[in-house]
Amino acid sequence: MKNSIIIFIRRNWLSLVLWLLNIISIVFILQIVFDIFPLFESNYPLIKAEKINSLVIDCSIGIITSTLFYILLVYIPERRKAKTARNAQKIHLQYLAEHMQFFIVYLVKDYSLNVDNNDVIYSNIKIEEFSKVDISIFGEILKKYSLYLRKKDGTLNYFIGYNEFGIHTLYKVVTKTIDKILSNPTIIFEDENLIELLNEIYNCKLFNLIRIYNSKESIAINCLKNVISTVELKSALIEYYKLYIRLLKYSSPNSFYINNDDIVSSK
Repeated sequence: MKNSIIIFIRRNWLSLVLWLLNIISIVFILQIVFDIFPLFESNYPLIKAEKINSLVIDCSIGIITSTLFYILLVYIPERRKAKTARNAQKIHLQYLAEHMQFFIVYLVKDYSLNVDNNDVIYSNIKIEEFSKVDISIFGEILKKYSLYLRKKDGTLNYFIGYNEFGIHTLYKVVTKTIDKILSNPTIIFEDENLIELLNEIYNCKLFNLIRIYNSKESIAINCLKNVISTVELKSALIEYYKLYIRLLKYSSPNSFYINNDDIVSSK
């Protein structure tokens, strides 16, 4: 909770300062003009007090006017540009979220992760479930499962087709999609938090482990434990899952699943 407050203040310090200055300015104006709030008596001569009051009112009006100009000329236009940028990136963000979900669906299928029936976008999986995944995930051959799209009202599910699953497929698709999003010129108008999130996904522990594995492909999978530990893998999967949940704030992916009765096709 404390860390969340600190992060919020760091990201919104300018807005907080402006709000505080405007509140103080309004209080000063109301007090000087209408004498609303009971304050201490001043011993200054009347002429000096009037000059101070005049200066305070001028400063207060200046702060309020500057804030209004900032809102009209900077804040609102920037928000519009950010909204336009978000609309331009909407399809790519949904594509990214859905392919990150595919990997979770794959883990649910291959490693029997427990998922609540109502958790259609896999956002409430218990962290302990990822302990079921072992180091062999890096050496598994490419798998194909029949993928289904879950209709929102639950009345019918659509067969999408046979989709490739696996940790290396995930890495290629996700990193390629993030590259495409970040290379779009409209990204400069995007939410800084989203850009930071995309960079965190691109450089997450799981992808770094994949890079380590790819650099040591000749090593037998049973020797890979000396390079990548089970603890590291679990930590990387948990981080990846939390990043996926954070991405749901910016996108609303469709819900997919693999039928448990489907035959696995490998190559």
